[in-house]
Amino acid sequence: MATNLLTDEEVFGRPSGRLLSDDEVFGAAPAPAPGSGRSAADWARDVGVTALKGAVGLPQAFAGLLNLADTVNRGTAPASLREAMGDPTSRPGVGKALEDAGLRFEDAQKGLDELYSPAQQAANRKVAQADGFVPTLQAALDNPSTIARAAIELIPQMLGGAAVGRAVVAGAPKVAPWLAGALGEGVMGAGSAAEQIRGETAGGELTLGQALAALGSGATTAVLGAAGGRIAQKLGLAQVILPGDAA
Repeated sequence: MATNLLTDEEVFGRPSGRLLSDDEVFGAAPAPAPGSGRSAADWARDVGVTALKGAVGLPQAFAGLLNLADTVNRGTAPASLREAMGDPTSRPGVGKALEDAGLRFEDAQKGLDELYSPAQQAANRKVAQADGFVPTLQAALDNPSTIARAAIELIPQMLGGAAVGRAVVAGAPKVAPWLAGALGEGVMGAGSAAEQIRGETAGGELTLGQALAALGSGATTAVLGAAGGRIAQKLGLAQVILPGDAA
């Protein structure tokens, strides 16, 4: 004999409501972090923005080199020479003069930073906010897109360093290509550091102490580049900065 199934109203005394969702039973799933997703269009945009930043960085470094030479001269030249040059301390430095003329490299770099995708901006902030060498390294490893971004952005300056290196070899053929390449890297590094320091200084002028600090930064870059070039030569690897040259 067939048995009729009891309804919810007969069992519980009231009609059943709607079925609960998984979120209501187990808790809502955590919302994705802002900018955690990145589309193909975002990747393409980020690469393009980085390429533009590198293109701005090359003339920015050369402007820094001009400003370095000008600042060192203004700070160390004898009074008689400064008077003969029309007292260069009475005029704006090269970097400030270029800025006043409308060549605002630092503003251009900051504007380009805002064009990155939300995901890349978030990654950049995590690395920038890290405090100390090890935390910064860890943040970069956790956000590998920042490493790729830095490498792409440096390509124009590497080409500028290669041009300086070739000029060194042309003027002093006995200089080993790996050493000339390192000198080129150091020169570009000093110029880039000088312009970055100047752009962050109130008044927009580079002091003699800051110029010397930028030169020290460039010297460190050159030493590291020389060590890397020497190791590459010992291992028989091709020269990257001065391709085709033999030590």
